[in-house]
Amino acid sequence: MTQTQTPLAEIDTNEIVLCARYGELPELKEEVARLQHEYPHVSAAALLAQPVAGGNTPLHMAAANGHKDIVEYLLQHIAGVSVNTQNEQGNTPMHWCAVNGHDEIAKLLIAAAADLTLVNHAGRTALYEAQAAQHEKVAVELLKVMDPDLDEDAEDDTAKAGPSSSSASASAAPPAAKSAAAKST
Repeated sequence: MTQTQTPLAEIDTNEIVLCARYGELPELKEEVARLQHEYPHVSAAALLAQPVAGGNTPLHMAAANGHKDIVEYLLQHIAGVSVNTQNEQGNTPMHWCAVNGHDEIAKLLIAAAADLTLVNHAGRTALYEAQAAQHEKVAVELLKVMDPDLDEDAEDDTAKAGPSSSSASASAAPPAAKSAAAKST
């Protein structure tokens, strides 16, 4: 008698996503172990990268909520599989990290090869989201990757020097930030 294997898409991974959302690393590990015992044909990496309703993965939730230990754990176990996964709105873990101002998470996602050029369904990059939400530390981390010549004091220099030194950050800024920069000159 042949036993059929449950397809990954039919395995309920909601508990893993909730653990990532609420910062519960021990519980997340326990749930992965439980599911692997129940479904031995499915790898931990597959379970950890599996999206739930809305397209969010555990990495989306951990990045959105600033859970560094969980982001580190996930990045070690998914090996880049879902660092750039877009949810149903086109947001990546980096978008959510940027919206919520988690600069340490941004550094981890950058190190894991997050694609900073991806846009969500609103046409916004993670940099746009960081600037729109006024999360300067995240924006600077993203700009450092996009423009390696940018130093850490770029925002202070821009404020002191005026528009001529702000072209790199202003061109990536949301329209409201661009108009505010233009009015300040």
